[in-house]
Amino acid sequence: MTYKEDLILPLIEKEMAERLQKFKGLSVEEETKLLALSNEQKKIVAENDKKLKNEFLAAAPAITHGTVKGNDKYKSYIAMVQSATK
Repeated sequence: MTYKEDLILPLIEKEMAERLQKFKGLSVEEETKLLALSNEQKKIVAENDKKLKNEFLAAAPAITHGTVKGNDKYKSYIAMVQSATK
């Protein structure tokens, strides 16, 4: 397949070149500042990470055997995990 007669490709290439031109010649500091997360974004990432970690740890293992689920040791393990992640 060739793009020889594609009418849209030149427009896309032009648009990309214009957008990329803005980033040419940036210093390392400017590039780092542009790509760095703000303090608010870092806080959101940390909160979401903690939330997902706790959800994962609080979830009971995928055990389908009724005898295991009914065992007192299993029940106390689940209670301990769920209370520790709240």
